Amino acid sequence: MRQLTIMGVLLLVSAAVGFGIGLLAAKPKINAARSETEAIKIQMQNLESQSQAKQRAADDEIAKLRAELMRTRNDLARANTDLIKARTDLAQMKTALEQTTASGSAPQPAPEKDKTIASASSPTAAPASAPAAGSPVTAVPGSSSSAGPAGTREYVIKEGDSFWKIAATQLGSGTRYKEILQLNPHLSPNKPLEVGAKIRIPAK
Repeated sequence: MRQLTIMGVLLLVSAAVGFGIGLLAAKPKINAARSETEAIKIQMQNLESQSQAKQRAADDEIAKLRAELMRTRNDLARANTDLIKARTDLAQMKTALEQTTASGSAPQPAPEKDKTIASASSPTAAPASAPAAGSPVTAVPGSSSSAGPAGTREYVIKEGDSFWKIAATQLGSGTRYKEILQLNPHLSPNKPLEVGAKIRIPAK
């Protein structure tokens, strides 16, 4: 019985010694595993920090792109507003030009260039001076009549007439339109002539 007890104790001691020896033998591996685990943890933390830094950089870049996009949209909106304003101004100018053309206003006539075109919408033009007493003049549109006072004659405005055209066809030179204006001070070169109205022009 005592032998069995001694053998049991020896077995237990052997097992403990073997476990201790095995533990001592495995301790370097355990330490290495722990060190490797710590290294992996540190690497994971570094990777996480780098990932967070990249995420912040990406967020900043996105914010910059959004701000740039907003500025671009604002610039586009202002450009569109300016374009609409320019189109409106252009339409107003075109309307004003059409109204000016429709009203029959024309620039001051100049030799060889500007002419004042006759129109039926102008005020009635009366003759500057009446024929001599006892010598009535009956004028036919587009033609001249007998000589009047001070070497003048009566002329009836016809369609398409202007001061320049009358001077060119009746007096031989368009530059003599000023003489017609002097004989008819009630007329203006800036107003169209009325078809059928009678005016005074030089006899020659």
